[in-house]
Amino acid sequence: MLENPVLLEVLLCSFGLGALRLGWRRSGTGPTLSVVVGWLLLAVAIYVAVSNWGAEFGISYALAGISLLALLLVGLNCEIRPAKRDRAVSNPAGTTSLHKWLTCLSAGPLAGIASCQITLVAVYFFPGSEMNRMAAAAVLFPVLWGIAAYISCLMGRPGRQAVALSLVTIATSLILYIPEA
Repeated sequence: MLENPVLLEVLLCSFGLGALRLGWRRSGTGPTLSVVVGWLLLAVAIYVAVSNWGAEFGISYALAGISLLALLLVGLNCEIRPAKRDRAVSNPAGTTSLHKWLTCLSAGPLAGIASCQITLVAVYFFPGSEMNRMAAAAVLFPVLWGIAAYISCLMGRPGRQAVALSLVTIATSLILYIPEA
């Protein structure tokens, strides 16, 4: 058995995401089993993380690992089967590679950084004890990131979302990091 919990979690997540990808790309009974195995492997990865780092950090580490590996798969555009030759069928909305990368960039890191900065500004001005502010940040950050990523994917113009999220990041950074005169 593997002694390193990080390596074990990465392997379980990788095989789980691979099984999910295989199952979602095909139809029939075999792919259904692949999807079930994929979800089970991801659940075991979360269990391994929780048993090694505790519930507070284990769940966060496991979900972050799953997200980063999934982002890596999307970034690599890991195709299990060859792409279709007919451009009209494979690209019905007319999206380009740049459009896909901008969507990935604005829904991922840019939305995350902007959400983090908004959370820091909100917590900085949040009344109450330090513990209450930390709890508010723990809830507010993932909610804002999810909303920002959803809106970035929904709007269809990733260039505008990338610029908007960058401006939000700059504005909140100015509020946080430039001292008052």
